[in-house]
Formats: sequence, C-alpha cells, structure tokens
Amino acid sequence: MYKLNSSFALLAFILILPCSILGQNLSVSFEQDTNGLIHKISITGYENSKEFRLYRDKNASNAILGDWVYGQDRLEFTPSLPLDVNYVYQLKFLDASNMANWFPVGIRQKIKIEEPEVIHIYPSAKELPSNLLRFYVEFSMPMQEGNYLEKISLMDEYGTELRGVFLPSRYEYWNKERTKLTMIFDPGRVKTGLRAHQQMGGRALKPGNTYTLTIGSCWKAMNGRPLKRLVSKTFTVTEEIIETIAVQDWKLEKPAPYSQDPLTLGFGRPLDHINARSFIKIIDEYGHLVVGKVWLSQEETRWHFQPTYPWMPGKYQVVVNKKLEDVCGNNLIHGFDVYKASEIARQNEADIETLYFLL
Repeated sequence: MYKLNSSFALLAFILILPCSILGQNLSVSFEQDTNGLIHKISITGYENSKEFRLYRDKNASNAILGDWVYGQDRLEFTPSLPLDVNYVYQLKFLDASNMANWFPVGIRQKIKIEEPEVIHIYPSAKELPSNLLRFYVEFSMPMQEGNYLEKISLMDEYGTELRGVFLPSRYEYWNKERTKLTMIFDPGRVKTGLRAHQQMGGRALKPGNTYTLTIGSCWKAMNGRPLKRLVSKTFTVTEEIIETIAVQDWKLEKPAPYSQDPLTLGFGRPLDHINARSFIKIIDEYGHLVVGKVWLSQEETRWHFQPTYPWMPGKYQVVVNKKLEDVCGNNLIHGFDVYKASEIARQNEADIETLYFLL
C-alpha cells in the first residue's frame, strides 16, 4: 500500500461508480495532502476493465502524465504533478466488451486549503552593509517558481523603486522543497573595479539610506493560493564590509562539563545563516563528530551548539570550513570585493581552520 511522506496528512475519499454503467463494483479513492493537492488515485474492482487513462476533460488530446501500477487488488495512478482539488477529471477505460467508458472523477467535499506565508527574511538585521550579497525569503509551504522579480519590490526612503538590483528571473535559486528563495544582488554592481559596476551606477544600496523590501501578496503557492498577506522588511544601510572572516577574533563561550549547555561563538559580524549552520562542526579529542542542534541568534552574529549528550571533559575542536561566508560573500580566504594574489595563494592551504577549547 502506498504511503505518503510524513509531511502529508492523508485524506481518503471514496466514490462508488454505478454498476449500471460499469457492470461491476468499481470504486475510486484519493490521497490528498493538507493543501488539498491529490497525490494518488486508487481504483478497485477494475478486473473486467483495462486501458485506464485520466484526462482533464473529454476534449483533451493528451492524457495526464503519471505512473499506472497494477497491484493484486487495486490499480494506482500517481500523477507526475499533483492534481488540483475541487476539479472534476475524466477517467477513460475499456470495459469487457472493449467499449470506451468515461466517468467524472473528483473530490466533491470541500476542504480548508492553507494559505502560504512568509515566515522569515534573512539577513534579519535592521542594519545591513552596502555590499550585501543576498536576501533569503522563507515561506511556510512550497511556492510556484518563475518571474520572482515581478513579485517583489525594493524601494528607497522616497518611495522610488530600484531596478536592476537582483539577478534576472532566469536565475532563480530555490531549495529542493521550494520553500526558500535566494535573491542574489547582481555581483556586477556589488563588486567594485568592474566595468559593469560603473555602467550600472555602482552599488544599489547607499550608506545612510533606508530601504524597504516587499514580498507581494500575489505570489502563489503550489496549491494555487496566494500569500495571506504582503510582507515588508525595512532596513538602514551601513558602510561596506570587505575584510575576510578572522576566526581568531571570534569569542568562544564554553559550556560546563557534564552539562548540555550550548557552546556559543560570537562572530562580531552577521554571517550567512545557511553557511553558518553547515560549515562549522565540533570534533571531540577522539576525532568523532559531536552531534547536536545548531541555531543562530542576535541577527546571525552568534552561533549556538547544544550537544545531544552531555559534554565530557576533554579537548575539543571547532572546525570551520574556509568557504564560510558572511552576508557580503567574504569568506576565510578572501573578501568578495578584494581578491589579492596573496589570497589566491592561500587557496592551496588546508580547507579548514580550527579553534581549540578544553573542558
């Protein structure tokens, strides 16, 4: 029997098709998620029928794409893309006499469909540097892709919309769940010394000015529902940050032995929240990875690690991947804006830097 991913809540609806039409007790059931999308259709009592196909309507030239699987007691259809709720599809099949039959298939019961929301915009700080490289927008559910620039706006304090700030819509970077979008400032504008930087009028964000990023309510989720409300983030721009990340300048706050208190790192500047969760690891004195939970605080300037099991006395390492970036794209090897020959040579060194602490 098919099992939905744990993120789905299963709702089954049974429709018994009339015997006078089919000459048999054929039933159809559906598997839906909480957003109302149909992920599977199951048919039982189909033994005297064959060549099942599903169409959007009787006039459609092509059947809906998906996989038909014949089991011992049921026929299951998994569409390549989820089917819409409250839409009547047409099921076509041949009966025992090879006569074509059509029958409407759909869910007649109305269900409450969730509306998507913006749950976070990163970086979360209210003051951001003029050479900011990325915004991340996190949604509560999978969103529709395409033309993201038509669904957002960046305005200055006078209400003038800034154009040509982000990479074009053809560069649309989503996570695999389609719940988080990375909006990258055009590197040609951010990075000084390039011809594009001069041609595009320099950086879009000017120190001392205030801007508002707005995510429009017209943005739709995969279930077809638009955002519950528009969301805005207002921030003030500070001077650029072009220096490389210096691990030796971090402030390390040690936990107590035999406790599960968090280890805390103070960065002194906001780091990229995705990088910071992935590129910092804790290793014990036996070379084993310490397992635990990571979170960030104080506008992504502080990193916390809480172990699954209590800290044991001993020597530990904080291992940092040199690709770790701050919000401006500076890493441990070179600054995003400044790329010196000495920094190029450093790329041949070890891929990590290490801090040690003793409990």
